[in-house]
Amino acid sequence: MYNLSETDINFIISNEVVIENKKKLQTSNMVYFNLDLPDSVKSYIKYKLGLDLFGKKDIPMRWIKGDTPSHIDSNPTHNHFENTYLVYLTDSEGELIIDGNSNKIIKGSTFKFNEGLPHETINTWETPRLLIGPMNELAEPVGVPIYIQYFPSLVDSQNATNIIGTTSANLVLETKGGYSSWTINFFNSSGWNTQPPDITYNSGFDLGVYGNKGASTYYVVYAANICFLENSTILCLTDSKEKYTPIQNMKEGDLVKISTGQYKKVKIITNSNFNNINSDERIRDRLYICKKENYPELTEDLVLTGAHSILVKDITNQQREKTKEILGNIYITDKYYRLIACIDDRAECWINPGNHKIWHFALESDDDGINYGVYANGGLLVETTSIRSILKSNLKKL
Repeated sequence: MYNLSETDINFIISNEVVIENKKKLQTSNMVYFNLDLPDSVKSYIKYKLGLDLFGKKDIPMRWIKGDTPSHIDSNPTHNHFENTYLVYLTDSEGELIIDGNSNKIIKGSTFKFNEGLPHETINTWETPRLLIGPMNELAEPVGVPIYIQYFPSLVDSQNATNIIGTTSANLVLETKGGYSSWTINFFNSSGWNTQPPDITYNSGFDLGVYGNKGASTYYVVYAANICFLENSTILCLTDSKEKYTPIQNMKEGDLVKISTGQYKKVKIITNSNFNNINSDERIRDRLYICKKENYPELTEDLVLTGAHSILVKDITNQQREKTKEILGNIYITDKYYRLIACIDDRAECWINPGNHKIWHFALESDDDGINYGVYANGGLLVETTSIRSILKSNLKKL
């Protein structure tokens, strides 16, 4: 009665929920989910560990591959708990080290240890292993303390200043401070690195791939790079005449024509340096060139950041899915779809590496989260950034 039988183990491993979550190991080293366990398994856990799971249906489970670094378990709801409980349902190479003591990883093996004890796994390689738990006495999941910290700029993330918010013990990026689009910034042996945003709003990301600084802290940066390369021109109203003005000559209070035919005053204008990569990789955090031959509205080529949107009447299904993947949702400005440059096949990677000055401006509005459609370089309709985005980026007004 108090042995965890092969029948019990095989019953769990063949469960449809368990199988579906195992597939996620193709893109992640750690997958969390819940499962109701058979009474025979609950009896085994109660006998071996003294943990009563009867009456509980959502039991924390985990698929994992690869080693976990030395850590002390945490739980987002309860900062302090008595013990960590876990059961291995599969064999694995390697060892579980608890407070310096080595333990083999054998299916059916159970572990209970005090909260606060450091532990890790070593030499487990890539073989997937299935666990009941780790959990505390309330059957709440515990584990590596993953803290996602949200910052308004790259510099802030590096200096841990002006934090927007924090998510604890969660592998999903959230909307914070009005932003829903993020870039992972982390520290490893080669210094600070910025992860291209294939991992975005509402998407899981991988502990093993993206690295950490300090006690498993992830630094997440808002990519407020809805920007124009210097010398881009914007349609303004100057001395009662419409004319294209170089963006670096614009100033607060200037009137800019928007897609509705109205004119809006420049509320904020500023600039920053952008380090463009030396490759043709189509990622968001790089510069793209919109050439005249690809955009008939242009009278001269226009260079934008990859997160900057061209405003279009319609988008393809593929563009729709890719936009959701990168931005987390489909966005509309002045009844136009926002098609970011890195998704628009007409825009080409601008192979001009190094630092370039880029310009950001926002137009007046009672809603600081609103942006507008404006005309650039002869007539291409593109978006502006919002007042909120510039203020949160900590860029100084000119």
